[in-house]
Amino acid sequence: MNRMNIVLAATALVFAAGCLVLFTDVNDQRDRVRALEAQAAQLQRELTAAVTASQRVTTNTAARTSEAPAQAVAPAAPQSSSPASTPAVTRPAESGNDDWRKLLADPAYRRAVLAEGRLQMQREYPQLGAELGLSADEADRFFDLLTEQRLRENEQRRTGQDYMQWSKEFYAQAEKERRAFLGEERFRAWTEYVKGTQARGMVSDLRTQLATTSSPLRDEQVKPLVKALATEHERHTAERQENYQAENTPDRAWTDSTPASQQIEYMERRAALIQASLDRQQEAAQMYLDSVQQREFNALLDRRREQTRLELQAFRAQAMATERNRSRSR
Repeated sequence: MNRMNIVLAATALVFAAGCLVLFTDVNDQRDRVRALEAQAAQLQRELTAAVTASQRVTTNTAARTSEAPAQAVAPAAPQSSSPASTPAVTRPAESGNDDWRKLLADPAYRRAVLAEGRLQMQREYPQLGAELGLSADEADRFFDLLTEQRLRENEQRRTGQDYMQWSKEFYAQAEKERRAFLGEERFRAWTEYVKGTQARGMVSDLRTQLATTSSPLRDEQVKPLVKALATEHERHTAERQENYQAENTPDRAWTDSTPASQQIEYMERRAALIQASLDRQQEAAQMYLDSVQQREFNALLDRRREQTRLELQAFRAQAMATERNRSRSR
């Protein structure tokens, strides 16, 4: 009997050990599944942001280049969260724009939207007062003007065939208002400041990355690096604008029947221009950065290369899916 008890006890221990191993394995598998789910969710967010970025038509001609033909068939989507491209005042989808305009007629709502936009504008243009030589009061009033103009832009935006003429008139008026506020000399300083917006953002990101390393970015490195990057960004903007204008001619402007191959070809040219610009930025930075700093800057550029790859991948998939759906509906 004692021998039987010993055998049963040993058997029970074996089963218990087996259950423990199985339970641990199940938990490990569950953790792996959760990790994969998290990665899939992150990838979905990235692809969604990439599609959004590839669909958006950027309109600030002083600092940015249009991203797609004005008649692009891609539907409106929420703005991406990229610091360099997020507008201070986000306009809803076209179908809801009339309701949004009615809301803006309410003084309290408009003040709230402007206050939110003002905070974003200050993040978008850091040290603006010092760069332009503005007093504190002048800087406040200029930020108010920029914020009101941004809201007006989103409120009044036209689409389709009317877009090009509307944008030309709108930005001419906005420039006139800024010039009148600043005067000629400070307006020229403003123009140069805007050209360096993207470059300052990149250098700020690099400075944050280097802050805890053995080679933080020094003050005397900042201005020449910003200037070198801004020069490259200006060149890139001109190249992107040329690519956009070549696509937006009367015989090529996108419509509902534009083939996916044409849209993808345009986006492939866009991606190639971005990649070439990133290569030139990497080369330009070598003049001002040491090996540790250059390594971190290269990592920053590599993330942008990957973002561009994902944008193109997502746009290609969307264009092909749209064309397949269109063919099935005929």
